[in-house]
Amino acid sequence: MVMADRSLTDTDPLARVHAQGNLMTSSSSSTREAVVAPAWPVLVAVAALVVAALAALLNIAPGDGVSVPMLLLGYLAGAIITLVMSAIYRSLRNSRRNHPRFRVQLWLDRLVGFLALAGLLVGLANAFLLATELAK
Repeated sequence: MVMADRSLTDTDPLARVHAQGNLMTSSSSSTREAVVAPAWPVLVAVAALVVAALAALLNIAPGDGVSVPMLLLGYLAGAIITLVMSAIYRSLRNSRRNHPRFRVQLWLDRLVGFLALAGLLVGLANAFLLATELAK
């Protein structure tokens, strides 16, 4: 019986479209929500930016001195991790753009751009502090 149905859809283009339509309506009726870009890379980038900013601020503040490992962590978190997470977000967003239910989240796209720029600047501040400390 399955062979007869398969041969019918192989020879008749209308039967093939009808069979595909039944598959698509049965699967898409259970998931009516919009497809959006994932938020987890943005959350990781925000956390990395906070870590990098804290590392720079704690080392700028007068006190015990400069911590080289903390500055290195701040550089890695700010200049590397935020940019990598921004690239991962954009890659995942672009891979989902072909879906018919994809919805653009403009605020999230702008936030990712801001995070990349801020992460780069804070990472460079950590790198400057690190280079200054190592030059002593």
